[in-house]
Amino acid sequence: MKRPKTHYEQEFLLRLSHIDRAGTNLAFSLGLLPPIFPLDSPSFGGLDRKVLHDLDGLAERYSRFQDLLGPAFRTLALIEQEPRSMDSFLSLLSLMEKRGIVPDLEQWAIERELRNTASHGYLSEEEDWIEFYNLLVQQSPRVLDYRDRLFHYAEQVLELKPLRS
Repeated sequence: MKRPKTHYEQEFLLRLSHIDRAGTNLAFSLGLLPPIFPLDSPSFGGLDRKVLHDLDGLAERYSRFQDLLGPAFRTLALIEQEPRSMDSFLSLLSLMEKRGIVPDLEQWAIERELRNTASHGYLSEEEDWIEFYNLLVQQSPRVLDYRDRLFHYAEQVLELKPLRS
């Protein structure tokens, strides 16, 4: 007989559905881009408005996807009754690394810095924008892997059935 889902399990499944939707949108935005990467100064200067618009959309969706991961990690820690992991976000990330959800904390830091740049647009020089967009296109597929690892963990370890869109 199936046991009823706890409040945190229900919350986790809801968070996974949001992550899945955001991941689908991120992957779609990535697929809109023409095969012009990596960018350099001449190619960046020749980008038309549609491609720049699509790059901005990719940055927004990347940021949104990244923003959804932390709350899902916290809810997972609550399901597993890991109160020490709630002391700091670094503790939480260490727990997610132990669970195989975050494969590398250094890589996470790069992805998070990219998220901060995407959200706040600290860039002013063309070279910085070129580097940002190249990194964004490079890192987006890697960030999408979090969705798969979270779904796998939910299904295999927690025995939950998250729905994919």
